[in-house]
Amino acid sequence: MELRGRHILLISPEPWEGLHMSKHHFAQALAERGNTVYFCGPPQSDVRGLLRIAGQAPLYHVHYRHWFRGVKRWPWLERHYHAGLVRHIERLAAHRMDLVWCFDTSRLLAFPRNGRKGVLHLVDLDILYEGDRLMRSADVVLTTTAPIAEHVRKAAPGVPVHQVGHALHGPWLEGIDRCAEPKGHAPRSVAFAGAMATHYVDWWALRTMAEAHPGLRFDLYGPYDPDFPDPDFATLRTLPNVRLHGLLRKGELVPALREADVLLLCYRSDQLLEQLAYPHKMLEYLSTGNPLVCSRTLEFDAHTDLVEM
Repeated sequence: MELRGRHILLISPEPWEGLHMSKHHFAQALAERGNTVYFCGPPQSDVRGLLRIAGQAPLYHVHYRHWFRGVKRWPWLERHYHAGLVRHIERLAAHRMDLVWCFDTSRLLAFPRNGRKGVLHLVDLDILYEGDRLMRSADVVLTTTAPIAEHVRKAAPGVPVHQVGHALHGPWLEGIDRCAEPKGHAPRSVAFAGAMATHYVDWWALRTMAEAHPGLRFDLYGPYDPDFPDPDFATLRTLPNVRLHGLLRKGELVPALREADVLLLCYRSDQLLEQLAYPHKMLEYLSTGNPLVCSRTLEFDAHTDLVEM
């Protein structure tokens, strides 16, 4: 199918409002290609009526209220429930959807048919636990890592699977020709960006590094919980050479990471090797031209010229 001039329903596990991630960027990119995109996030309890469509062409935002809790207990009924939701969107849009592009395995149990194509786009390994039926009903499955692709091929052997990796949002490429210029001094700062309120991060390793290198400044960028229940995190945030900056806008984060001398990814790959096979931050890090030091990252095992693990 040529992805131009189509009506596309994009189903996302994150709402349009708030932090924009890969799902939002895909919606924008599809709209820029000449498609009409309807971005459908999770249900919202404060929506008046059952469903409304906001925004303007070519990118609309679908807001709806979940009115039948527990519907997934009856798979035959759930199929009609979500097929009815798609038809309701189509009635308000006054157009049939050509394509349903789904990033979420927690809602649809199967793609609605009747001429619509279904693309399942899987970016995280931990969302696969309930998506096997959805995989089998897809026309094509896109994955970001080999472990996800392997799971899909076992669960849905007849469905085409393509490993596409991650996309890089445009602002990271602006001024990229100047990123490879050497800074001309010994390392003074180390930066780590990502979600901080998570046990995915190896807090013991981060604390140990920060304590062992008091002359280096460790800048941590991303949302965090000051009361996060990890003793190493609690110690880390009190060290004099550690700064937690919280969530930054893209216009602030890009120059901050470019300014750093070393970029760090520090995850529990000893326990979560497949889940962390390709962190979302990797392409953003590489776009800065800075040295990268990372916990083991499966998708980059062969690229020792780019990533030191």
